[in-house]
Amino acid sequence: MPGPFTGRLLRPGDEGFGDAAVGRIFNKRRPSRRPAAVLCAADAADVAAGVRLAREEGLRVAVRSGGHSWASWSLRDNTLLIDLAAFTGLSYDEETGIVTAGPAVRGGSDLDPFLAAQDRFFAGGHCPTVGIGGFLLQGGMGWNCRGWGWAAESIAAAEVVTAGGEILWCDEADNADLFWAARGGGPGFFGVVTAFRLRTRPRYRELTQTTYVYPASVAAEVLAWLHAARHDVPRSVELVAVGITPPLPPELDGGGPALVVDGVTFDGGPAALAALDTCPVAGKALVRKIGQPVTISELRAEQLRANPEGHRYFVDNAYLAGDPGSLIPALTPAFTGLPTAKSFSLWFDLAGRPASPEPGRPMPDMALSLQTDIYFATYVVCESPASDPHCRSWVDDTMRRLRPFAAGCYLGDSDFTVRPDRFMSDAAWQRFGQIRAARDPGRLFAGYDIADESALNRPAGAIDRDRPIPTDPGRGVLPAMSKAYLKKAVPAAQVAAGLAEVKETVGAVIGDIRERGDEALREYSAKFDNWSPESFRLSAAQIEDVVAAVPEQVITDIQFAQSQVRRFARAQLASMTEIEVETLPGVFLGHKHLPVRSAGAYIPGGRYPLTASAHMTVLTAKVAGVERVAACTPPIRGEIPAATVAAAHLAGADEIYLLGGVQAVTALALGTQTIGKVDLLAGPGNAYVAEAKRQLFGEVGIDLLAGPTEILVIADGDADPRTVAVDLLSQAEHGPDSPAILVTTSRSLGETVLAYIEKILPGMPTVDFAGPAWRDHGQVIVTTDIDEAFAVADSFACEHVEVLTASPRDALEKMRSYGALFLGEGTCVSYGDKVIGTNHVLPTRGAARYTGGLWVGKYLKTVTYQEVRDPQSSALLGEVCGRASRVELFEGHARSGDIRAANVHGTRPSWLATALDAATLDSS
Repeated sequence: MPGPFTGRLLRPGDEGFGDAAVGRIFNKRRPSRRPAAVLCAADAADVAAGVRLAREEGLRVAVRSGGHSWASWSLRDNTLLIDLAAFTGLSYDEETGIVTAGPAVRGGSDLDPFLAAQDRFFAGGHCPTVGIGGFLLQGGMGWNCRGWGWAAESIAAAEVVTAGGEILWCDEADNADLFWAARGGGPGFFGVVTAFRLRTRPRYRELTQTTYVYPASVAAEVLAWLHAARHDVPRSVELVAVGITPPLPPELDGGGPALVVDGVTFDGGPAALAALDTCPVAGKALVRKIGQPVTISELRAEQLRANPEGHRYFVDNAYLAGDPGSLIPALTPAFTGLPTAKSFSLWFDLAGRPASPEPGRPMPDMALSLQTDIYFATYVVCESPASDPHCRSWVDDTMRRLRPFAAGCYLGDSDFTVRPDRFMSDAAWQRFGQIRAARDPGRLFAGYDIADESALNRPAGAIDRDRPIPTDPGRGVLPAMSKAYLKKAVPAAQVAAGLAEVKETVGAVIGDIRERGDEALREYSAKFDNWSPESFRLSAAQIEDVVAAVPEQVITDIQFAQSQVRRFARAQLASMTEIEVETLPGVFLGHKHLPVRSAGAYIPGGRYPLTASAHMTVLTAKVAGVERVAACTPPIRGEIPAATVAAAHLAGADEIYLLGGVQAVTALALGTQTIGKVDLLAGPGNAYVAEAKRQLFGEVGIDLLAGPTEILVIADGDADPRTVAVDLLSQAEHGPDSPAILVTTSRSLGETVLAYIEKILPGMPTVDFAGPAWRDHGQVIVTTDIDEAFAVADSFACEHVEVLTASPRDALEKMRSYGALFLGEGTCVSYGDKVIGTNHVLPTRGAARYTGGLWVGKYLKTVTYQEVRDPQSSALLGEVCGRASRVELFEGHARSGDIRAANVHGTRPSWLATALDAATLDSS
């Protein structure tokens, strides 16, 4: 019989058995399962002897390292429970930067202080008391997972006790099958890991945090914005949204749930967090902490507060994929309807690993093989068993609501006794089974706790099995519907690869102009536009000559279009009222709308002279009251685009530059020796211009990211197929990257439109652009009814949406995500582009989920002011301010309130009396 053990072997009836069985279970909601024996192992030899003992006694083996294990995976009936609590050894190799750590080492409490002395860091679990054993086996969603990858990716080797009782070191060269399975196998791993060798990284130099706390009333808007804005957040940032019931004064939040949007950057500084300040409802935030230094100790203290010991937990999770227009309504209640005050829900951006709109290294080959861009988990916390039914029901309802969008789960937050789900790719699961059959043929290890093993790694609900996990679940991906494709676009991954090249090119141009100014500007203009004049700015005389040469009819048409734009812009401006209210006696609060002082208007050219963009950018800015408008437009084949210059001049441009592309918007944003910088950039452009605006945002304001144009037509069976075909091609001709989509309730109409396009397209003068656009980005989708058509259209959040149906105005009630609607066959996108009067600078690439297009309000800053005239009201505010500030530990803020209250009451604050008395003593 194996033994004796250096550690302790406890059986029922032995002193300490009960505590050994359940004492280290973090979740106080403990199942009734109990082991047949507990081995408190002291070393790997103990573990090997324990494995042999279990085999001899016909017991299965369960393992406990000491993490949170919400599901209590280690607590199994009729098993030998091997507890690894004594495995806390740590050693560091200075030459390799590798730390060797036992599985019971706590990532934050033990490992991090040890590595800090070496000026190294390992991205362990967020909660500092979590043991690394189970955390790493499940994959390890640790600090900055979106940037550094899963913690399991940093395992260099593992010491494993096998089902045969052998003690083996495993890495990519030796026992590679076990090494592969250990990284993501979780509680199903068929061995006992007794030590890890972990690759560490140089310790960060600074942590910076931005936090916004929003009221529950705007949670849906914030989540919709976040789904798109996350792509603008660098990988150095850990980006989360958390639904909580915050400890804020009742006058701020009413005591209800709130949504926290939080970003922490490792060595990225405040600039890396700038995108978090772009939320359209940021002004409604209850609390703002922007670009502030923070310590890892402070972050971990918050994790301990959020995960209190001695409580009962109900936890579940899902990797989410789907159209935000459909997903957000299903997701929002998980953040705004929390069942207890200590519960919270988590939205975590994984930045598209392994496939992402941004370039990134692929996920290593390991058992952990399933994820999407967005991770969701909910942690329901209660203290009494009486609350269990309510909490269990709330979690079940939440996950049932999210089922259509769930692509799988993370083992670390799962409980398969309640809700099994998919957690590996199909190929990985098959490989895992083959390795298990070879390494543990007798199934000695207890594995995953599930009633029916046939349900393992199967979808929890009705997931469309033919739908791949999308590379960008933000656009055009719906939960399973009955829609059918008559024509599909190229895969999103190809589009993403092209965008990666755009980002790199744009970044290099911006950096060069930032460093060399006009010299670089001239080189790029000569290279891209064959244009290198003595001055890029047109003189008054040059403008006068250009305008004089434009045909009279063209001038008349420009003036007509501008009168339409001006009339609508003035109506919009009139709708924006300034306010002043008296909230307390003598307390006046107000807001004003102030125009920015200067704006840059980018008017695209290149392929075509987009004259109408001058109306939309320059004229709208002038209606808003902008003092200085600098317009940039490129030459076309080395010539001045006369009509565009005339339009910019007639619209009121103060400066006109013949300059295009990335170099133009960079010059306006940063300023050069000859071009003054502006406060705000506006105007459409190609993918390079849109990317330049994205990268420059923060140094300059931008209207929106208006990239390559898009059209989506919703049509029923009564629509004219020729009109539909022509309208689709009218926008495809903008360029080879312009999407054109038809969503129709009629398969017959869809097929007829395809046939018309095949006939019309070859004869178009712009076929060189429209042809590739339709080939690569054209789609025809058939839905079962008009409501589904509206839902599909919303999932794309397109720039232009034409509604060619019997009741086109239904779209005003049933759609939420679009740049502009064109209702009925009497209008078309081309009207909006050129003459009708609404602005044609509109959101693209799904940005319509969180913003509208350019309008007069974009050039205005809504600023607030306050005035307190009544002394008693000032005293009241001072007293409340003092108390509220001290809750937040802002003593200086508190004293500003104290002094005003004291002045009114004719008293002296105690802190002031102390300070003055001390000063008197010092002077004596």
